[in-house]
Amino acid sequence: MPRGRPAIYPDLATARRFANQRAKARAQERGHIQRSLTLPADCWDRIRAARAPGETSDAQTLTRLLHMLEGDAKLSNPGRS
Repeated sequence: MPRGRPAIYPDLATARRFANQRAKARAQERGHIQRSLTLPADCWDRIRAARAPGETSDAQTLTRLLHMLEGDAKLSNPGRS
């Protein structure tokens, strides 16, 4: 006898596709755009090494690093926004 809830989707690929669609909708509600990012393995190692206390995902670390770069760019080019 099977345990747990009955499967909602006929297969794993369909379930994953719907989960990704729900994640996309949640990100859009927050004003975010969800994309995959492919980088060399050593880049991911550096990103994970740069993780700050309290950051639990690569996305959080990348966001912080990009915001830091944005701030540096504004400081070096004060006339540009």
